[in-house]
Amino acid sequence: MYLGIDIGGTFTDLVLMDADGKVSTTKALSTPGQLEDGLFEAIGLAAAARGWSTEQLLARVSPSATAPRRPPMR
Repeated sequence: MYLGIDIGGTFTDLVLMDADGKVSTTKALSTPGQLEDGLFEAIGLAAAARGWSTEQLLARVSPSATAPRRPPMR
């Protein structure tokens, strides 16, 4: 299972893809100054949508990670 997260100024978007290629999305409000709040809220919502706890979802996520970075805005 793969999990992708985009933390924006207003929303934190989460995309989850399972081993069969099924994709689901979740959106939570971002909290300026406390971006982790939106991150954990999105993960919790995605887990709940599958009937899992946050821990159960994270235990199924592939341990690989990439973090593409765009150049700074000028």
